This record gives sequence, structure tokens and C-alpha cells, in this order.
Amino acid sequence: MRLAITVVAMALSAQQAFATPSALATPLAELPVEQAIGTLSRADVTQTPVAAFNAEAPIVPARESLAPDRAESMPIMTAQADDPARIPPDTVPAVPVVVPAADERQAPSAQSDVLRDSEDSPDLRDPFESLNRQIFAVNMALDEALVLPVARAYERHVPQPIQTGLRNMMSNLLDPYIAANSLLQGKPLDAVSDLARFAVNTTVGVLGIADPATELGLQKHREDFGQTLGVWGVPPGPYVMLPLFGPSTVRDTVGFVVDVFGALLARFKNTQVRYGLASLEFLQQRVRALPAQQFLDEAFDPYLLIRNGYLQRRSSLIYDGDPPTDD
Repeated sequence: MRLAITVVAMALSAQQAFATPSALATPLAELPVEQAIGTLSRADVTQTPVAAFNAEAPIVPARESLAPDRAESMPIMTAQADDPARIPPDTVPAVPVVVPAADERQAPSAQSDVLRDSEDSPDLRDPFESLNRQIFAVNMALDEALVLPVARAYERHVPQPIQTGLRNMMSNLLDPYIAANSLLQGKPLDAVSDLARFAVNTTVGVLGIADPATELGLQKHREDFGQTLGVWGVPPGPYVMLPLFGPSTVRDTVGFVVDVFGALLARFKNTQVRYGLASLEFLQQRVRALPAQQFLDEAFDPYLLIRNGYLQRRSSLIYDGDPPTDD
């Protein structure tokens, strides 16, 4: 603080010394030291010459004047090079600290404003976010306690050929229903391909355990009634989190109900077989999601990660990988 006051006093003295000739006419150095100090303490210090510089007086470089070890010994008034006049540190008048007004303080950055607005503004696709988050928390707790350990044990202990055979069999059971949705979406060639896959894999592939249809060039499609509604122009509606079944939309929820009763699994009359196959399909879907578990664990907000990922994927499926930018 003393160094800053000293530098300000020197600047004022230099300004007054070189501003007007009258300042040179009455050099303050000719006054006694006590009188000079009293002059500095007056209220009109800015109107009184602080120092008169002799042409022979040495000029202290600014870099040296800022050295901390020389702050107490810096000359304020020098008429001659050997003049010992000094201002004692305890007699330097206090300088008031000016606090900037509220409107002059630094405003938050634009990035922080955007982040704050994004946090405060709800997503229009998710008007039930508060309720959805509660259901999501319950689903995550059940998944961590029951489903995830079973899925990891299934992947770790069941031999890979058996996993592949069961996965092919469940996929084959869905092909007739996929063919129906392909036809409803105006894709007759895909529907024919789906039916051909089912015929080949059911016979040659032994109930779909093997997948010779893929080797024959019959591509696997994945269509459901929720996608069919989207192709028909039905809007997705609000995003919803279904208990146990996870992310969905109003449109996909309606499609899911139709899928449950329309798929070939519902044609099995034996209740144990029907629910057993449905449980197996559910488990296999969880196993397929295991590679993404690390991203879910490291996500800052797993709810947003699942919601945005689900909505993007559904849009991509409805538009066959080329969704519009405004969807």
C-alpha cells in the first residue's frame, strides 16, 4: 500500500512540475521538510506542486522504483541529488479504496449464462421429468440389485455358442411380426425378406438356433409398431419412463402394448413357455446393453444420457438412419 501511494505521489508531482511554469517558480524543495510534509497533507494537494526537479537530479527508473526492498527509501522530493528529504511512511495520507458499483463489476461469462439457462429451462420433450426421474431411480435400484448381476452372470458363465443360439432363436420368433410392420410401413420388399428369413432359419437353421439366412444375404430388419406409428406421422408425444421397461414415449408405449399382443411369443398357449421366453428376451436385451454400462456409470446425469440416447435412436430407426434435423 505504501509503495502504491508513493508511486501516485510521484506521478502527481511530475504532472504538476511539467504542466505549468508557475510550478517551477516556487520549488517545494526550498521549504523545510516539516512544512513540505504539511503541504502534502492538505486537502488541495493536487493543486500544490509536490516537487521541483533539478536538471541534474537523477531519474529513478520505473523498474527500480517498483522493487520491494526499496519501497521505504524512495525519494519523493529532490531539488538536489544529495538532498536527504524523505516522507516518513507513517505520515503518508490514507487513500480511500473505491469499490466499483454493482453494474460496473464483471458480468458472468456467456458460457455460464447458457449453462444456467439450459439447467433452468425444462426440455419440452420431457414435461413429466420430475416423475420420470423418480421412476428411473426405482428402475436403476432394481437393475443394480437384480437384473445387472444376473446379466453379468449369464454373460460370464453361459458358453458363447449357447448365448448365440438362444439369441438367434428369439430373433427368429420376431421376424413374422417385423415383416407385418415392414408391410404397414410401405416396405414390401423388406417384408418378403423378413418372411424368407423366418422360413429359412426355422427349417434349415433348426428353429432359428442357426442363422443361415444371413449367409444367404437376407438382411435382418428391426421394425415395431411404434416405428410404424412414426412412419404414419403420429408424433412421439411426451417422453415417459416406464416402470421396469425403461425409456419410452407415449407413441412408443402404445406401440409396445401392440407388440406384446401381436408378436409370435403371444401365440404360445403354455403360460410358462410364454413368460419364460419373454424373460429370456428381456435378459438378452440387458446383456446387449452391458458394453454401455461404463458410460452409464461415468455419466454426470445418467437420466439425461438414457433419455437423449433413446430419443435419438428411435428417430434414427423411424427414418432409416436419416432423421430430419428438426425432429
